[in-house]
Amino acid sequence: MARVDLTATRLTPDSTGVGVAEAAIAINAGLGHRVLVNAKAETVAIRITNTHASPHPVTVVGGLKVGNGREVYGAAGPSGSNPTDPDFVTAAIAASTGVMWLSPAVGRFFRPDGSYWLNFEAAHTGTISAVEIS
Repeated sequence: MARVDLTATRLTPDSTGVGVAEAAIAINAGLGHRVLVNAKAETVAIRITNTHASPHPVTVVGGLKVGNGREVYGAAGPSGSNPTDPDFVTAAIAASTGVMWLSPAVGRFFRPDGSYWLNFEAAHTGTISAVEIS
């Protein structure tokens, strides 16, 4: 199944006076999201809300051999692990009105297709938006 794409809003340094509306979309917990960014983005910030009655964490899926120092261990990796970085699971976002900002590490989570992948628990509802500075 394909992930739901979200293109990050691009901000450039010294863009004083340029108003940019937040481009938030509804979370699709079943499919997850692919946050598309410019490969030259210096910083990416992802805003996630939780409108569900229970708290929910978010999983940032590890990248595939991109900037991964563990690649030097070969296919098996150290201690038999795969040469991909592990996923990162956030603290749970507070129920009903919770908001969390993420700024994933480029070397660890940036994927070859120019994106970051996010997974959500089945009942997670809310919105997701992203900005990049490049």
